[in-house]
Amino acid sequence: ATAAATRALRESSMNLNPEVDGTIIKVPVPKVTREHRENLAKLAKQFSNKAKDSVRRVRSNAVNQVKKVKEGHSEDTIRLIEKQIQQMADNFAADIDKQLASKTKELLG
Repeated sequence: ATAAATRALRESSMNLNPEVDGTIIKVPVPKVTREHRENLAKLAKQFSNKAKDSVRRVRSNAVNQVKKVKEGHSEDTIRLIEKQIQQMADNFAADIDKQLASKTKELLG
């Protein structure tokens, strides 16, 4: 089992070089450089932007569905639902921003 685990660690995309000592597998993990942490922060920013785009798409689809079924409902009800959908999307976007700020602070110190 140690040979399979060692081979899996070597072939993973994590650039690890495990050392086998009998039945013990030692995996030296190098210190993370400042440059690498900055790249991770940029990657986190990209993921947050993708998440915000997804939230916008969901909001847009929801508003379109509400507009399709507006027959039989008052204009005020439609506007109230659209406002609630927008508020939910804003809350999710704010949460994404908060998590990005937290992760960036954690990575860059």
